[in-house]
Amino acid sequence: MSAHLELRDLVKQYAKHTALDGLSLEIREGEFFGLLGPSGCGKTTTLRLIAGFEQPTRGEILLRGTRLDGLPPYRRNVSTVFQNYALFPHLTVRENIEFGLRYRNGGSSRRAVEECVEMLALGGKLDRYPRELSGGEKQRVALARSLVLRPEVLLLDEPLSALDPNLRKQVRTELRALQRRVGITFVFVTHDREEALSLSDRIALLHSGRCEQLGAPHELYLRPRTRFAASFLGPVNWIGGMGLRPEATRVSAQAPPPGQPALSARVRAALFLGNCLQVEAELDNGERVLAEVSRFNGAYQTGQRVYISWRPEDEIRVAEG
Repeated sequence: MSAHLELRDLVKQYAKHTALDGLSLEIREGEFFGLLGPSGCGKTTTLRLIAGFEQPTRGEILLRGTRLDGLPPYRRNVSTVFQNYALFPHLTVRENIEFGLRYRNGGSSRRAVEECVEMLALGGKLDRYPRELSGGEKQRVALARSLVLRPEVLLLDEPLSALDPNLRKQVRTELRALQRRVGITFVFVTHDREEALSLSDRIALLHSGRCEQLGAPHELYLRPRTRFAASFLGPVNWIGGMGLRPEATRVSAQAPPPGQPALSARVRAALFLGNCLQVEAELDNGERVLAEVSRFNGAYQTGQRVYISWRPEDEIRVAEG
């Protein structure tokens, strides 16, 4: 499949540091693509380069095979939903949604506006001002303002960070369903691994301005190629150079069947987390491991002797260094 949006050897240098160091990515049409990584890894810089807010020091950006780098933002068929939504406080919801259309076409498209209003359930809020909206409603208005322009690519900068934790899971589901409905290529930036894993078709994990690993969420989580990728995607028990996710780490009072990898340990603590028990254990060699086990498996007491075991197929093997 040919790339819809392609980044070729992108380099972005500032006076005191290099934000991107030869980043190359191919993003497919209709894909929900995540840019994941820690602060300073280059993900927001990448988004700004695609949008045209900054220009690369070197490299190319192509949309459907046409160069974008060098073009101003208004000449790229790309829209951006900013982290703080950037709604105009003096405009109503309707006026905010129509703003881009008026700027681009000299007028608004009633049909396009009505479609976005219906799709994002904003019909009863068109006469309100941003100060009268909840965080989730502001996000929907920002999405409508971008989607009404029918962009080839929609860029989202930390789209859920302004929402309270209780709302994030609901909005994640809505955002994923919206992307599937409109079929537009979404590229979103996040430092939250749970958001990236739950929303993305594919994820580019960035580290120090480079792509550490690219793949589907389950590939990055279950088969990370480096220790950084493994640890950034979630907790890992490192046992003799081999990694195990806590949910793949088993705890039992009885020795496991012959042939199953197992080590003797002593329970240091057991915490009830509602949906599971988190058991911290110390191996005989002094290494510590965390296991997330079913609360139906029974209780574990501090100081209790147990066996830590796992399935060989759950082992994480990464490149050295």
